[in-house]
Amino acid sequence: MLSNSKAQSQNVILAQLDNKTQFVYEVAFARRELDGLKVNADTKLNDTIEFEIRPPYDIDLLAKRLAHFGKVGDRITEYSRIVSRNQKRSDNQFLTHWYYPYKGKYHPRLVRSIFNILGLEYGQTVLDPFVGSGTTSLEAHLFGLNAIGVDISPVCQIIARVKVTAGQIAQKLPLLREKAVDAMKKDFSEYTKIEPTRKAEAFNSEKDGSSYQQFLDSLKDDKVKDFFVLAQLIFASDLGRRRRDFASFEKNIQTMIASALDLAKTQKELKTDRPLGEVSIHEGDARNLKDLIRDDSVDAVITSPPYSIALNYVYNDRYALEELGIDLAELGEQCIGVKGKGRQKVDLYDEDMRRCYDELYRVLRHGSYCVAVIGEATVDGEHTRNVHNAIEYCERIGFTLKEDLPKKIFGLYNTINDERVLFFEKD
Repeated sequence: MLSNSKAQSQNVILAQLDNKTQFVYEVAFARRELDGLKVNADTKLNDTIEFEIRPPYDIDLLAKRLAHFGKVGDRITEYSRIVSRNQKRSDNQFLTHWYYPYKGKYHPRLVRSIFNILGLEYGQTVLDPFVGSGTTSLEAHLFGLNAIGVDISPVCQIIARVKVTAGQIAQKLPLLREKAVDAMKKDFSEYTKIEPTRKAEAFNSEKDGSSYQQFLDSLKDDKVKDFFVLAQLIFASDLGRRRRDFASFEKNIQTMIASALDLAKTQKELKTDRPLGEVSIHEGDARNLKDLIRDDSVDAVITSPPYSIALNYVYNDRYALEELGIDLAELGEQCIGVKGKGRQKVDLYDEDMRRCYDELYRVLRHGSYCVAVIGEATVDGEHTRNVHNAIEYCERIGFTLKEDLPKKIFGLYNTINDERVLFFEKD
């Protein structure tokens, strides 16, 4: 294999995968990133996987955009610097991506690679109709794409908003940290006086007039208020699910602020090169987006439909939802995949997803792509046919399946068997 310096002298450069790359499917997506950016490249195998890139190419563009690569020639990629700003241990929790213990999220690097595979241009608009924890929205914002995020869950709306806006208000947060900690400490002190059998219920329901609520009411900036509401929801979840004590709130606040400052630094650096994407997060239902999004107006849809037939998001987020005063039964009736049992639940899920695909077809521009990360679940011991059903229905309404890529899934082995990344083009 040519050395890097020799490759440069012959106008051929080596692109090296990021050292965080671990799985075969990531190599496949790296290959397709280069294809999407119309780069001529050959795969080279040595101690690591590299790609030999032949001219013509724009090294500046590659260094700015690529997701799975740590170096292009002698250039460190933009994304490898972004990923290194991580206050947590997991590779996919850099910047504010770790905010809130949300199950079922997909990897940020995967999302950015899809931007490149589709050849999206700065300033175009991406829709995620199941915004969840806001991964697509934050990645689009940093990349320079406008993003529309929609979710029926109030918790998801708050997570997604805060993950994107925390950098804008980062400098204000350290000045308010002590007030937030003191207010929550008073509430927690009262909470610990209650009989242990009533603790979870009391903490999540008796918030009117609490010290922390008074602190929130004193905040005039909605972005700042959202930040501290999310800190409250994370603590409610930690307390209810893991029985953690007050120290977890204090620690999380400190780490959240550090991540917000990391995001602010990243945003400042990126804005010297291009405008960051504008993000709007909406309460809405993916089965009916007519009041939010007009026909033929979105440049791409990148989403992971809910795995709620296998993972009840309402139940999983119950402590945070109760902290917001949300009726769980009422929200569950509105959510896709939560209603019914056994075969009925699966049939209702399929019916709802067909309505979603109709809407995604409607809002996409002609020639644009809907990319859906879909998992095969196990419900009452039976395997679903989510991927097959999605392909069959989407092709029936006018989509063309351009690619079907396997993706390894982590953390949901007991309910999700496999994932596929489906690329549908609107003809």
